[in-house]
Amino acid sequence: MATPKLSFDQIVMQYLEDFLPRPDQYEIPYRAWVVAKPAAVLVLSHGMAEHAQRYEGFADFLNEQNISVWALEHRGHGEHCPDEDLGHYADQQGWEKVVADLIAFRQFVAEQQPDVPVILYGHSMGSFITLASLMENAKGVSGVLLTGCGSHSRWSLKRDLFGIQLEKLRLGKRGLSKIIDHLSFSKFNKHFKPNRTPQDWLSRDPAEVDLYLQDPYCGFICTTQLWSDFVNGLVNINDIENVDKIPKHIPFGLFSGDEDPVGDFGKGVRNLANRLASVGVKDVGLKLYPGGRHEIVNETNRDEVWFDLRSWVLAHI
Repeated sequence: MATPKLSFDQIVMQYLEDFLPRPDQYEIPYRAWVVAKPAAVLVLSHGMAEHAQRYEGFADFLNEQNISVWALEHRGHGEHCPDEDLGHYADQQGWEKVVADLIAFRQFVAEQQPDVPVILYGHSMGSFITLASLMENAKGVSGVLLTGCGSHSRWSLKRDLFGIQLEKLRLGKRGLSKIIDHLSFSKFNKHFKPNRTPQDWLSRDPAEVDLYLQDPYCGFICTTQLWSDFVNGLVNINDIENVDKIPKHIPFGLFSGDEDPVGDFGKGVRNLANRLASVGVKDVGLKLYPGGRHEIVNETNRDEVWFDLRSWVLAHI
């Protein structure tokens, strides 16, 4: 289906909200903070149980640096998601659909602002969707930024998948498993005891954690099917043969807190950097922020992080 070409010729900065139709009748909600003649375009892929609007401050900052930001809402996320679908990609082929959505959205963005370097930025779940999308189609990508990322052993993932499948049999595809939630997000928080909130692992900034807790589109429990889709996706992207499909000329910037449990407190981020380098990716940068937790763009040193991400983009276009 042909998508309309928007016009930004007379606009210095513009905020957009719209939908991108997909072949299965689904429409991808997206937000864009657009500069008319940008030096680069950032395509943003958010994390699990959050949404794109949370990146507005970061996007405004990048606009001031002449960088456009386009962010999609993944299936099962965001204010446009029906209540019954919150935390659920799809009944079938959910991982394949969110990966294909990102590829289609990236191509749509390139059509809207042509002849501009396209940088993919994925956070947490979005970092893994970003990696999967590159393994399928990396055409037109000038660089990749990942935060809240890491790597996993395929053995541990398959062990986790066995437990998820049991919960799916017990509760059904759309079941909400407190056991899975406890073994994932609740487990992350234990490292930061004594806990002020159930989400202390996200940031050292209590105001940012409270905003997350107060947001009706953050922190929800995802379905057993989403977890099954997601972990199966992780199994695939941690297969070295699939990693080898990533074009070697694309530069990577990996940024994480060394207290981020998703990145195994820095170890998983280093492993990912080494894995990319081992298949011949020529430019793999890595920075770990001392004391930083999962959401480094919402951390107490966010100004430093924002400038570092901006500098990486401008250095790689």
